[in-house]
Amino acid sequence: MASLQDKVTIITGASSGIGESTALLFAESKAKVVLAARNVENLEKVASLCKTKGLSDSDVLVIQCDVTSEDNLKTLVDETVKKFGRIDVLINNAGKGTPGNVMVTPEATLDDIMNVNFKSIYNLSRLCVPHLIKTQ
Repeated sequence: MASLQDKVTIITGASSGIGESTALLFAESKAKVVLAARNVENLEKVASLCKTKGLSDSDVLVIQCDVTSEDNLKTLVDETVKKFGRIDVLINNAGKGTPGNVMVTPEATLDDIMNVNFKSIYNLSRLCVPHLIKTQ
């Protein structure tokens, strides 16, 4: 496997769970991590944990981001490129699920799930691909 050292990596849903664990694995590999999620307080905790793995302040970027907002996604990409000059890796991890069944779940709930779990991946990938192509 190729080295992740110094690879600029955007991770959505980085404030907990799989996103947090992914951020810590990339931090152990000395990648530069861009942590994105809605909960800034949790993102700051993850950023601190990344620094215990050997990253410096300059290796970590925390960005509050609602992945259903195209403006937020554009800001995420722009701020990443502004700080690091490139994007090497994109981890589209943000996701959600809502318990219930099809008989009682409102269509608005389905729309929200689809916007987070599908449309945001399309939108962020579309914004990142030109940068990812440059770093192949």
